[in-house]
Amino acid sequence: DTLNDGYYEADLRGNITFYNKSLADVLGYPEEALLGLSNRDITDAESAQKIYAAFKKVYQTGKPEKAFLARTIRRDGTVQFLEASISRRDGDDGRSVGFRGIVRDVTARVRERAKRERLYRRNEQRYRQLFDAAVDGIDLLDMQGKIVDCNPAFEALTGHKRQVLQG
Repeated sequence: DTLNDGYYEADLRGNITFYNKSLADVLGYPEEALLGLSNRDITDAESAQKIYAAFKKVYQTGKPEKAFLARTIRRDGTVQFLEASISRRDGDDGRSVGFRGIVRDVTARVRERAKRERLYRRNEQRYRQLFDAAVDGIDLLDMQGKIVDCNPAFEALTGHKRQVLQG
């Protein structure tokens, strides 16, 4: 109960059998609504398949899955991203009886990373446009002095295509 992260236990079918209050907060559900829910109830079909594959791997190998990223849907319909761990629970006889794990909301981190990647791609595209449009010949060299890239003006100066000049 003192964990900020959500803790869960599930049966072999993936239905929640035990959880802490933080799990309800993380998933955006009332506490009483979680018992018996499975990942299929809080994800889209693609995410449910990905989660099922992770649970299956843990079941078959007995090795925990750490920092597993899953896209879920809160009760209010908003999409969130969770980082989850999955461990197999074995009974006294050594046979698997279910799973347990911890989930953490990482939505802000995932969205920030996606934003940085979009910005990087946009800057890369701008750079490429400027590089290719330059009237002066430009070549980029690696540390050994080999051409790794050049612009069309450099191709025109040398009379060779970029593919020939690279390397």
